[in-house]
Amino acid sequence: MDLYIYYKVPCATREATLRVVAAIQADVSRFSGSRAELRRRPQADATGIETWMEVYRDAPDGLETYLTELVALHGLADLIAGARHTEHFVALDTVP
Repeated sequence: MDLYIYYKVPCATREATLRVVAAIQADVSRFSGSRAELRRRPQADATGIETWMEVYRDAPDGLETYLTELVALHGLADLIAGARHTEHFVALDTVP
């Protein structure tokens, strides 16, 4: 199962947020051995807010709990606008 997490980032905190997310994803790599991806929409909205998405392919059990701990540890919530939203997806060939 793949894990997608999206959230809003003010352009004013972009560099700091990027450093924090890079640290979180490095911790995830050490935890699970998997490489995380980071994406964003091509443009900020009219208020200077970007939408970012973290992608974790074949997310191992326990990753969401670990991510919650890392977000708190690294203070990510202080840099973003609003909540992080989590969604799960599976390959179509695994759906009955």
